[in-house]
Amino acid sequence: MKIVHRKTDSPDIDLTLPVITLMENGKQWEKEDPSKAVKLYSGMIRLYPHKAILYDRLLLVYRKQQDFKKELQLLNTAISFFQDMHDKAHHRKASKKITQLSNAISKITGLTTGKKHPVSLPQPLAKWTKRKATVLNKIKSR
Repeated sequence: MKIVHRKTDSPDIDLTLPVITLMENGKQWEKEDPSKAVKLYSGMIRLYPHKAILYDRLLLVYRKQQDFKKELQLLNTAISFFQDMHDKAHHRKASKKITQLSNAISKITGLTTGKKHPVSLPQPLAKWTKRKATVLNKIKSR
């Protein structure tokens, strides 16, 4: 069995600790040492790219630092990753009858338009897309 070691660029951040401990440390570092929080959350995202809370925390740090370019870069990465993950999860092969029923129910309940496009994005994509528009406006106004 191959053992994967969790390394970071910073020797004072130990990613082998439990995730809950790392999150507590990160929230404390957001107030005391934001650069350390950025390193922690970036390392955790590399290990756990499917955890939306990590992106949210890192976006919050960038927002507090008013580093809108890095925030936009991270938003683009997160939206792309989660959109791909969502698309893969919803493109399963099902029988023709099940697909027809599912599409009919979605249309009747107002979850999709007539062309099978969803009315709204799933979370956290909706939140991040809205934030991306806000960040773009802030970058343009500078």
